[in-house]
Amino acid sequence: MPTFTPARPLHRLHCAGCGWHLAILGQSDASVRKCPWCGSHDFSDQPPSRSGAGQLLQCRHHGPVVVQVLDDNIDSQDFLDNLYCPFCP
Repeated sequence: MPTFTPARPLHRLHCAGCGWHLAILGQSDASVRKCPWCGSHDFSDQPPSRSGAGQLLQCRHHGPVVVQVLDDNIDSQDFLDNLYCPFCP
């Protein structure tokens, strides 16, 4: 059985500096202040939002695996600590 970190919300943003659409999974409730790719603080017209959720599981065969649910309707509290490693048979 894999081990898990707590599920957290995904921070989504569009960076005007580099043009990337990003989803960031952090292990704190801190706000995103800059783009991790280019360091820009310019997030175009919209500030970063919390949408979707993710969790890191540690599989004994495949190592760390990040599972992200991109649906706007999921909450990090919806994750249970019984996810399956998607790479195991």
